[in-house]
This record gives sequence, structure tokens and C-alpha cells, in this order.
Amino acid sequence: MAQTATPPPGAITRIADIRALSREQAAASLPIRLRGVVQWVMDGVGGDFTLADETSGIYASRVPGSKRAAVADSAGASWLLKVGEEIEVEGVTSAGGYAPVAIVHQVSVLGQGRPLPLRKVSIADLGGGHEDAQRVELETVVVQSVIEDSRDGLRVLRVCSNSGDYTLLVVKIEPWNEPGKVLDAEVQARGTVLTLFNSRLEQTGVRIAVPSADDFTIVKPPPDLSSVPQVEIGALKLFRPEGITRHRCSVEGTVTWVSATELVIESHSRGVSVKSTPSRGIQIGDRVLVSGFIEARQPIAFITNAAVKRLSSGTPPPAATPSAEEILTVSQDNSGRSWGLHRQDFDHRLVRITGTLISELSDNDTNFILQTRSGQQVTVKLASGAPDFSGELMEGSLVEVTGVVTVLHGPGYPLPEFRRPVGLELLLREAGDLQLLRSPSWWTLPRLRLALLSVVAVLSLVMAWVMLLRRTVRRQALRIEAALRVHRDAELEHQAAKRERIRLAGDLHDGVHQLLNAASYRLESVTKLSERDPAAALPHVAAAKKILDRSQHEMRSIMWGIHELAKEEPDFSALLTHALAGMDHWPADVVQVSSQGTPQPVPARAAGSLLLLTQEAVQNALRHGQATEIKVQVDFAEEVLQLTIQDNGGGFDPTTAQPTAQSGLGLGSMKRRVDELGGTLVLTSAHGQGTSLIIELPWAALQTLFPQNPSSHAAS
Repeated sequence: MAQTATPPPGAITRIADIRALSREQAAASLPIRLRGVVQWVMDGVGGDFTLADETSGIYASRVPGSKRAAVADSAGASWLLKVGEEIEVEGVTSAGGYAPVAIVHQVSVLGQGRPLPLRKVSIADLGGGHEDAQRVELETVVVQSVIEDSRDGLRVLRVCSNSGDYTLLVVKIEPWNEPGKVLDAEVQARGTVLTLFNSRLEQTGVRIAVPSADDFTIVKPPPDLSSVPQVEIGALKLFRPEGITRHRCSVEGTVTWVSATELVIESHSRGVSVKSTPSRGIQIGDRVLVSGFIEARQPIAFITNAAVKRLSSGTPPPAATPSAEEILTVSQDNSGRSWGLHRQDFDHRLVRITGTLISELSDNDTNFILQTRSGQQVTVKLASGAPDFSGELMEGSLVEVTGVVTVLHGPGYPLPEFRRPVGLELLLREAGDLQLLRSPSWWTLPRLRLALLSVVAVLSLVMAWVMLLRRTVRRQALRIEAALRVHRDAELEHQAAKRERIRLAGDLHDGVHQLLNAASYRLESVTKLSERDPAAALPHVAAAKKILDRSQHEMRSIMWGIHELAKEEPDFSALLTHALAGMDHWPADVVQVSSQGTPQPVPARAAGSLLLLTQEAVQNALRHGQATEIKVQVDFAEEVLQLTIQDNGGGFDPTTAQPTAQSGLGLGSMKRRVDELGGTLVLTSAHGQGTSLIIELPWAALQTLFPQNPSSHAAS
């Protein structure tokens, strides 16, 4: 063969150096050039393979996506990889599925390689994962043989160690590894360790690929079944000075339950489960001899991979009648430190239990729940092919069941390995194992639920009808209330209009009418004096003109109030500002209007009275007090509407002030207006100190007097 080339600078040349990399380092695709001997090839030739040198072994894979084609040597000849060949590969590292692997780009076959030393291991050594892709030698006992895939021609042998640990050997299906030749034999196997892992890349087990018959040696053939040592049921894995055997043992008993792949036998008040190959002709009541391997990884040991021999026919033993609590108590005591207190237990025994059905049995149900008198629940599984009981058994039925009981265990305390009994499961065998003792009362739980649902439905309908009736009554009451309110509002509107007419009549009578009367008297005097003494009549003419001017002013004030209210200003302070600004016969910039608080709607009639009152107060301050500054402030307080009118005029003595024909509306008229609105008027004045007028109208009084929307009053 051709000489190998010099490795590229920085390339890894030892397999042990690759296996020393972390996953992150191996994923960096570091260059490699390895020389070693092929230990295993997937599918015989052409696939992935394992390669070993003097330092270690590694799993090698072709370039991802490339076809499994032949490789060539340096002379160009076509080769397919075979176990035992020495090759040289070039490629890169990869993190792999479990351990670092080699991704091969080029292979050169150098010839037949020399054998490399094997590593002798035990099954316990394989659990750490460090033997991945290594060639090892293992001495063990074959306890099971199954065909993994007949198309690939592979057989899987399950092997066991003295400690009870298991692993798998994978061999090609050949005559030398038939089950009759290897099952229960002590063997020496040589092969490559292939790690099994899950989707999280966690190790779940190992398989040892044995390439050929030369790598598999039967050290001690399997013993004849007739020489297999016999043990008692319930004493499968007791202490023995010589240690626990890895080989078959046999037990004898009577069949109490049977299926295609499992049966239960009982002897001397003990029962055991047997996982067997399909045994034809075995029936309940048969006396059998079972030869198999003891599996003690469950809380109760059982027999697996068993061969069953029928000794005789008969009847099953009578069913024991313990309570569910007694079964659990015995199992609990036997799992603790109650040494020898209970040499009899009921696990996998034929028992009879009475209880109440607490789950409805439907057509497709294969199990149901039974509750004993003490409240313990038992899961009952029907036998395959059992008759349909759904028409006879209802929830609440009192039944008696006969079957094989299995004690269910859960994690214990303080460690999960300290298993403890948590429940019971009963396997029925035939129709006679289920007896109806008493039918349930007609008032079963489902019927009671249905009755309660019906009552709830009726009550719901009644409540819905009551709510609908209440809604209808409320709607009708609102209609009646609206009609009454319309009638009441019309009456209030009529009364308000009547009061307004009376007020206007009073204003016209007290003001304009009286002035016109005074002017009439003056004109009569002029008529009488004009003939006798015309000169004496002139003062009466001047007085009559003043009175008529005053009457014209009073009529203008009344018309001004009505005109300003018709504008329907939403804000009373804005209405007041606009109205006072329209008095063009007043001096400019004398009256200043301001407001405080959040504006609120003021009934139109109240606003009209306040406008007239303000106009009169300002007129008096200008005419009689000779004021040069008049402040009008509107305060929208929480409880009251406050109107303050303050001037810097000459002032007067309120106790002596009286209304006259010349003064028109005086303090009495102002107070009458405020009283009609349910408010108060406070006047403060003195000679030389100006005049202050404070009017307060409670909102509650305004709401009582004018219940309608303020805009409605303004429109009126």
C-alpha cells in the first residue's frame, strides 16, 4: 500500500485527543488525520463505522448528505470498509449525538490491521458513558433473546450481571445464536459499545455490537430445564450465602389468571406474576411448572422470560376474603422493619372484595372504581371478552368481585426508593367474578344531579321571568312618571309664567305707572296755570319732562332684562358681562365683572331677576353715589350662588333710605326679588365709604323653584 502523507499543520492525529475535547470544542470542526483499525461498520459495509488506535476509539461518520459510496486507496482501487482493516482518514471534529465524533471527508485503506488490545469491563462499567465507541470484552449470562428487525437480520440478546444490571448484545441472526443455544448460557462477548441516548442527548443505555461468531464464546452451556433449581413462591430472591444466581429458577403453582403474555400462579397462599412466551393450552386451574429468570426491580419480584410446563388440570384455589385495608396494611408492614410479622401477603393472590360502584360502567369501559365500606377505592379491570355489564351495573350498585389483586406502590419517604403501597388493582377473569348484590336506590347520584339541575333550571326561568316582569313594571313606571312630570312641568310652567306676569305687572305698576301718574298730575297743573300765570307753569313742565324721562328709563330697563334673557347664554357670568356692556348710557370702563368657581347653569327666571337687580344697583351707584368704580363678582360656590356688587361712591345710611317716585325701584324691591328666589340680601354702606351688596341664592332652593332644565326656562 502507498505511504501516508504528512498530516496538515495543527491536525489532530490521536483519537484520545479528540475524546478529550468538550462538546463546544469538538463542534468547532477542528482538522483531523487519524490512522487506525476499523472495529465496526454499520450494515456490514459502506456505512458509519468505529475506528480505534492505540489510544482510544471513536465513532466516525461520512460527510452529512453524501452517499455511502466506495472509498479508494492511493492506487485508485475501489474498496468497501471491512472490520479489521487499517485505514487513514481526513476530516474534522464534531460534537456528535452523545460523544465527540469524526466527520470523514477522505479515507485511504492501508491494508489489514493488527489486533488491538481489548478492555475487559462489567455491565456496571458501561453506565458512565466513557466506554462509548470502545471495543470491550464482557462475561455475562443471556436472559432474553428477541429479533430486533428481521429485515436487517439482527438479534438482540439481553444479558445480566451478578448485581442484576442489564445490557444488550446485538448480533447477526445466525444458527450459533439461536435462543435454545444461548438462553441461560454463560458467555464471553467481544464488541464495540454503542451508546443509546434520548432527544436531550442523555444516556439511556448501551448496546454492544458483536461482529461475528468468533467474538462470541459460550463459556458454559445453558442447563437442562429439568435441573433448574426450584424455589418457593414468595421466596424468589431471599438471602443465600452463595449469593443471588443469575440463572433460571423454577416455581410450581396453580394458574389463577392468564393472558397471551402473562399469567399469575399461586401456591401456599402466595402469588407471583410470570412474564412468559405465549403458552397455548394453559387455563385457569392448571398446575404448572415455570422456569425463568427472577426480576426484582419492582417492589414485588416476578419471573420473566419463562418457559411454562403444564403438569395437570384442576381448579383454582379458593379466594381469600381480606379487606382492602388489610391488604394494604400487610404490604406496608412487609415493606418496613416488621420482620417476620406477616409471612403471608395478598399481592397477586386470588381475593374476593365487596364494595359500591362509584363510577358509571359504559359500553366501552374496561375498568371501574369500587369503594369499600371503609372508603378505600379499588380499580377493577374487566377480563378481555367479558360480557357487557353496562345495562345491569349502575353507579351505587353493591357488588362482589373476585380476582387477582395487585398492590400499587408509589414513591416513599424520605427517599423515592422506599416504595410504599398506595392502592389496589383487581384483575377479573370471567363473567362469574362479578356479582350484583344490590341494585342502587332510584335516587342515584346521576338522577339526583339531574333533579337538581331541573330545579335550578326552573328557578332560573322563574328568576328570569321575575326580572323581565320587574323590567316591564319599571319601564311602565317610568312612562307614568314621565307623563306626570310633563303634567307637573306644564303646571309649574303655568305658575311660573303667572308669577312672571304678576312680577312684570308689579314692576310696571310700582314704577312706570306711578311715574306716569305723577307726570299726569304735573300736566294738569300746567293746564290750570297756563291761563292765569304761564310763568308759574314752566317749573311743572320741567318736572313732568323729568318724570317722563324716568318712565322711559324704567321701560327701557324692563325691556333690556327681557331682551338679555332671550339670548340664552349658557354661562350666567358671561350673560351678566354681555348685558352690562350693552348699557351705552353708562360711563365707559366703570363696571368690572368677574367670576370664581366652576360655572353652573342658573335658571333663566332667577338670572332675569339678578340682571334687573344688578342693573338697578349699578344705576343707583352711578346716579346717587357718583361712583367711579363698580365691581360685580359672581361666585359659583358648592352650596350657593353668590353675587357681590361693590362701589366706591358716597354711600348712604341704609336705615333711612326709602324708595321715592324719583328713585324708582329701591332696596325694598331688591329684597322682594331675592326673597322670591329663596335667597338672602346683605347691604353694607356708610357715608363716604361706598356701598356693598351681597346676594346669596342656595342651589337647592333654585332647584326646588325651577326643577326644569335652565334652557327650558330661557326658552319660555
